[in-house]
Amino acid sequence: MRAKAFYYREPRVGVQGNAPQNNFRRLIAAPIEPGTFCFYTINFAPESMIKYPLEFLLALLNSALCEWYFRLASTNAHANQYSLRILPCPTFSEAESFADKTLTRATLGAVHDGDFDAVLHILQPGLQEPPFSPAVRNTIVNLVNRIIEAERARGQISRAERSALSPEAQPYQDLIDRLFYAMAGLTVDEAKALEDRLSKML
Repeated sequence: MRAKAFYYREPRVGVQGNAPQNNFRRLIAAPIEPGTFCFYTINFAPESMIKYPLEFLLALLNSALCEWYFRLASTNAHANQYSLRILPCPTFSEAESFADKTLTRATLGAVHDGDFDAVLHILQPGLQEPPFSPAVRNTIVNLVNRIIEAERARGQISRAERSALSPEAQPYQDLIDRLFYAMAGLTVDEAKALEDRLSKML
């Protein structure tokens, strides 16, 4: 295990440690490049310490499902490690079968074509029960990379502008949320009710 003093050498996912209860989001996660140092108010997970790709962790922390779950129990402005550790996280099969690889190729093609309903249809066999198909995780990782690319293309913008994803990136985030809802076993109506409740919490 690498000593904490050397985590700055690794890619990490960082989470803002303090966010007011009336903030637009309580969980604010972002990728941290190697060689970047963090102040004490940043929680982070280094690549060497997590089981899944960093992009998947980024998607999980920025999902509407985890934002809603976190707000249920949060009573202050802090996003502490203990409150992050209890967030729900799906499990995936360890081995990636030929069928999983076929699903991944099909979904990435549908994402490229912008057919997001087809993505959910294609992945349906891998979303039935945990451990889920690695194809679902692979698809989420691809979507996160597309969001990062779209956000980087915006260049230097104000903090207010950065508080919302670009029109190019938002559909990818919406699809990520739909996949997490599906893994949580929520119906379309239940997911809508969760989002309505979350909008009242913001």
